[in-house]
Amino acid sequence: MTSKTAALTSPQNIIVASIILAGAYGLYASSQYSYLLFHSFAEIFSIVIAVSIFLLSWNARRFLLNDYILFIGISQLFVGLIDILHTLSYRGMNIFLGYDSNLPTQLWIAARYWQSLSFLAAILFINRKLKPGYLFFSYTFILALLLASIFIWNIFPVSYMEGVGLTPFKINSEYVINIIFLCSLLGLLWKKERFSSVVLRWMILTIVTSMLSELAFTFYIGVYDFSNLAGHFLKIAAYYFLYKAIVETGLVKPYALLFRDLVQSEESLRSSRDELQRINDQLTEANKKLLEANQAIHAEMEVRQNAEARLVEYAARLESSNQELERFAFVASHDLQEPLRKIIAFGDLLKGKSVQGLNESEKGYLDRMISAASRMQKMIGDLLELSRVTTNGQPFEKVDLSHVVSEVVSDLEVRIQQAGGSVVVDELPVITADAIQIRQLMLNLIGNALKYHRPDVPPVVCIRGKVEQNGKEKAGQIRLEVEDNGIGFDMEYLEKIFEPFQRLHGRSEYEGSGIGLAVCKKIVERHQGELTAVSSPGSGSIFIITLPLNGIRREK
Repeated sequence: MTSKTAALTSPQNIIVASIILAGAYGLYASSQYSYLLFHSFAEIFSIVIAVSIFLLSWNARRFLLNDYILFIGISQLFVGLIDILHTLSYRGMNIFLGYDSNLPTQLWIAARYWQSLSFLAAILFINRKLKPGYLFFSYTFILALLLASIFIWNIFPVSYMEGVGLTPFKINSEYVINIIFLCSLLGLLWKKERFSSVVLRWMILTIVTSMLSELAFTFYIGVYDFSNLAGHFLKIAAYYFLYKAIVETGLVKPYALLFRDLVQSEESLRSSRDELQRINDQLTEANKKLLEANQAIHAEMEVRQNAEARLVEYAARLESSNQELERFAFVASHDLQEPLRKIIAFGDLLKGKSVQGLNESEKGYLDRMISAASRMQKMIGDLLELSRVTTNGQPFEKVDLSHVVSEVVSDLEVRIQQAGGSVVVDELPVITADAIQIRQLMLNLIGNALKYHRPDVPPVVCIRGKVEQNGKEKAGQIRLEVEDNGIGFDMEYLEKIFEPFQRLHGRSEYEGSGIGLAVCKKIVERHQGELTAVSSPGSGSIFIITLPLNGIRREK
């Protein structure tokens, strides 16, 4: 079985596919009971996704180096407004009295023109800077003219005639809209290097499904016909793909949308540094031969000095880039919490007001959206915690490790009693360090030892420490060991466990986000120390920390 096949048949994907099929069946069943009910559900789904896309892109606009996403987000807000009017004007809603089925058809075709033209225009802002205020003003003015042409002046072309069906204008418009979508797809492929492969794939599916939806809307005669039903199902699919491209990717994997260009710049800078290092190494070897040629010594030494100066400059720029990325991640993660709170609040509001009209599948959709946003809020909090290690560090001072560990054990007393475990602490020395971070380090390591214990085996945690006296490299350092009798792990995963958001066990087995050990490693590295572990499955683990005893790091 290939890796792709294994991924497709994973339990998570099977569950998602089952939920989607159940939801589709529920929508189809609702259409048989009341087509008006089905139509309302389909449009509300697309409207919620459109508003979510706007909220995410608007709140992250300061960090978007590619304004294509911001343009799409703003346009989706206006498309959602028109779709709301389309939903309220649908035959049977009895809100806009005196109008027949021509009104919702006109609003539908207007929204699709707006969406397709916006997808095409957004291509222009992949490499250009967008001024959101101008776009808002322009779109508001155009929307006012559009609604006036439909509701006041009655000059918008007739799109549907009772007893006849779709007018030539409406049918031809669907084909024109598909041509516009096709042009936007070609433009997206032309600029594909500016997008991550995941986002690009979902955007392509969004556009292709939207085109199929428009084709379906060219065949119906009555607004309750099967082709109309199929068109709405395809529209739901298109907005689901758009959700996967922007909302889910932007929340669960924010670096795919926000930090991609910065990461590429850092990789390019690192490549240049490696090249300069290679040149410098070659120059070092060449100097052995150049010493025999007195006339060439000075010239070659100048070349080497220039190369070393450039290497130092690039190293400084790389360090600055790393610090900028850390600050950027901190600020971006902080600001992304606001749209998350809004998505959770809007989801709760929608669930509270619409719960009587939703079936179990649709309630499940709302619950999944709220749950995903809440889980991402926790992940962003963990990302902030990781960023604070380097951005909010405190000056080094004398720290009594025995006192720190005693406080941590006191804080974890309830968990220790619940697990029936114990913590044994040897006498520990005093070091020079960041007191807050050392406390966080011990809290994470002891907390993990209590969490990952074997079933029916009370956890026992032993904490030892000694000052290294022998050896030039180890002299003046302290070696701390945190040993447990828990589930352990295979040593082939040693590097993986210290990476952010990496887990060896599912959330159903052990709770957590996988950020704790990454924070520990960051803290130890900030103190110019080392963190490693020795373990085997079912035999417990020993986490080994080596730290300078006298705090050789000097804070700036």
